[in-house]
Amino acid sequence: MFINSTESRFLLKIIRPYKWMMALLVFCILLATMFDGISVGLTVPLLASLQMMESPEGLPAVMAWLFQLLSSFQDTYQILIGIIAVVIALLFKNIMLAINSMLALMLSTRIAATLKNEALNMMMSVRIDYHHKSPVGELMMSALTATSQVGMLVDSIAKALSNLLTIWALVTLMLILSWQLFLISILFGAIYFALTSRYIKTLKAPSRELTQLSKLAYNTLQESLSGIELVKSYGREPWVLDKMGQQIEKIRELELRVKFRSQVPSWATDVAGGIVIALLFFAGILIYDLEAPDLLVILIPFLYIIIRLVPLLATLNQNKARIVTLWPMLGLVSELLNPDDKKFIKDGDVTFHGLKHGITFKDVAFAYENREIPAVRNLNFTIPKRKTTAIVGRSGAGKSTLVNLLLRYFDCQEGELLIDDVPLRLIGLKSYRQKISVVSQETVIFNDTVRNNIAFGGEVASHSELEEAARKAGAYEFICKLENGFDTLLGERGAYLSGGQRQRISIARAFLKNPDILILDEATSSLDSFSETEIYNNLELLKTNRTVIVISHRLSTIKGADKIIVLKDGQVIETGTEHELLGLRGEYFSLSQGHKE
Repeated sequence: MFINSTESRFLLKIIRPYKWMMALLVFCILLATMFDGISVGLTVPLLASLQMMESPEGLPAVMAWLFQLLSSFQDTYQILIGIIAVVIALLFKNIMLAINSMLALMLSTRIAATLKNEALNMMMSVRIDYHHKSPVGELMMSALTATSQVGMLVDSIAKALSNLLTIWALVTLMLILSWQLFLISILFGAIYFALTSRYIKTLKAPSRELTQLSKLAYNTLQESLSGIELVKSYGREPWVLDKMGQQIEKIRELELRVKFRSQVPSWATDVAGGIVIALLFFAGILIYDLEAPDLLVILIPFLYIIIRLVPLLATLNQNKARIVTLWPMLGLVSELLNPDDKKFIKDGDVTFHGLKHGITFKDVAFAYENREIPAVRNLNFTIPKRKTTAIVGRSGAGKSTLVNLLLRYFDCQEGELLIDDVPLRLIGLKSYRQKISVVSQETVIFNDTVRNNIAFGGEVASHSELEEAARKAGAYEFICKLENGFDTLLGERGAYLSGGQRQRISIARAFLKNPDILILDEATSSLDSFSETEIYNNLELLKTNRTVIVISHRLSTIKGADKIIVLKDGQVIETGTEHELLGLRGEYFSLSQGHKE
């Protein structure tokens, strides 16, 4: 059913590193199977002794050998020794099963943990546009839920393998005991197996549908929670609840159908087992003489094996059904971890120690995926060291793309972006990004303490360093007024802070990091005029002795810039100081007039 599928190849790939654990698991299963076979096989000479059989004639060769071995002891000890041997065999069998169960759990949990780590590593390594086009809810489901269920899938496969080997051993014993009864059992078993296998295949489609519905529900919930303010402000809670309710109901109905149908083979197995036992009983009477001493010696162990096989077959069918229902999760995880359909930023090997001369854009062009018109083109300008360079332009001019290129979220497709005459693509990402910091209008605050939010920007910092960064950012006073000071939890996205307070936390983070290059990306555009004026003074302190790049459409925030670069339609159309650009009476002059209005 799954041979040569993408999921099968992926499953073999993730199991391969644990081949020795798999080998040990199979070895324990084989030992458990061997001891199980011994415990069942010993019942034959025991019954023969009880039947007072004097000769093993008519018994299978292996059973005759066991009969003779048991007969070598005194009559009074034969049954006792046989029972002790059976108990010892059962003890060792269950010890092996316990070890096998522990190994299966270790394997499944380790694979799940490894897949989680690989998924998180993939999401951190992949180029940023992958996150822009991938729903967060779907990524969370693939990285957390699906990886756990792949671990459960491996556990189910290990259990199914254990059941198969045990069934194989018991079936072999059936053949040894009576080939006639064996043929009857196999014929009925083949019919039953064909019917149940065909039935279990029907679970594949609804299981995949259930996976898709779960992905949709994750995405809807994530979007609703991310935009909870908008939902509440528009009074759309009933609409969200109705939409989620419909999805939950669909999942419930499908999950009920899949789980109920996956249990049907187990119930059918019990019925089929009863039918087989009845058939074998009558067949045994017909094949063996009712008065023959070997009737019970052969028939009772045979029927005992059938009774043992029925729950094993039921469990095997349950595991098969579980494998089918969990199988689609392999596709989700495989898709997430597949690097072939993703783009990555290749790391450089040149260590960046700080800007020495400046940043140069040389004939730089870049177009986003699935867009014919480049976001920027023919960019030629220099950002000098320890100066403030402002980049302005109307919406869609290419300002955000410049930031993305400077942070190396993307590599330019034409031309070269040079850092001190070294192509940025050759510089190590870690050393470069340690020396660069961004303060933007979209301030990111984690659901953590004030301390950890500020310290996120740098290495391990002392409390005095955190206090100093907070003071420079103008955040110290309001932090001290919080319930637990620096140890106060700020809530999801800093829900307990005002916009200005969140921005000060962001500035404190940048102070603590002490970057060589500072990018202010519309840093005050979302604030009111009063907060903007206050924070502007903090930013002026932050800009001291740094290479500063100010991205803005509000010209009031670029006063005093050493150099202004004006973008339009992805190209540089003007460069100079504010006085020079106003004198040109071009695009910058037009922007300034619009700003005054």
